[in-house]
Amino acid sequence: MNKVQKFPLSSLYMFTGKGGVGKTEVSRLFYKKIKKENPNRKVYLIQVDTSSDFDAKNNRSFEKQKNDQEIITLHLKECATEYMARKIHSKRIASWISSTNFYKTIVSMLPGLNYLIYFGKILKIIDEEEAIIILDSPSSGHLLAMFQSLDNFKKIFKVGPIYNDICLMLEILNQENYLKLAIVSQLEEIILNETIELQYNLSEYIKVDKILYFINGLYSQIPNLNKSDLPNYLVEKISSEENLLNQMKENKIFKNNILPIPYITELEDYQLGEFNAL
Repeated sequence: MNKVQKFPLSSLYMFTGKGGVGKTEVSRLFYKKIKKENPNRKVYLIQVDTSSDFDAKNNRSFEKQKNDQEIITLHLKECATEYMARKIHSKRIASWISSTNFYKTIVSMLPGLNYLIYFGKILKIIDEEEAIIILDSPSSGHLLAMFQSLDNFKKIFKVGPIYNDICLMLEILNQENYLKLAIVSQLEEIILNETIELQYNLSEYIKVDKILYFINGLYSQIPNLNKSDLPNYLVEKISSEENLLNQMKENKIFKNNILPIPYITELEDYQLGEFNAL
């Protein structure tokens, strides 16, 4: 019998994965699950604009979905202006400065500064609203860059208010059970090595106790599937999936941290279960 692994609730869940694996859909499913299980807490699904488009508007634009999900899209200009206003204690002056071409150029020219600004905004929402954030973060490479940016700017500034803010961010993110990383992937043999490599690289910048692995699009997990009715190529695919899942079960990095998701055409209507030892 499968053993259910319960995890203490965290404040920030960062979802990542390669393009096309269903990361956004799975993060929305997870958002629905957490929101339903915590009716007395504010739960937000956040997306960030990684294009560094400083003319984008609506810092906190709520997008209502047909299932009443609230998606917050954070944009660079508004987040940067808000951060500067807190530092100089003037929204009007901060708004004027952020509208100048010089300021736009500085922000756009510094690689990773947008990530630093977004981190600050997200942690502020959690602190002020005692919210649970599900972050639909960019691909794995961008996620690593987000944490690298904190370390890089800490080394660049060394002293001053920005340095102090970065130290505070890292202190918060490294709190016990504050942050959980979630990797969404389809089941391919290469994922075993790639996820281990990502976890190792992230550990250089942030405390990574556990990573949650969402394995998406599994034929072997479709309920009441009768293999005798399937063509040979699907039977072979299912057998391959089962073998790889067994490999993950034997790997201590993945054990108890995996949630298989069946292949479903209408994924948004699917309800996530609990994490299991396969």
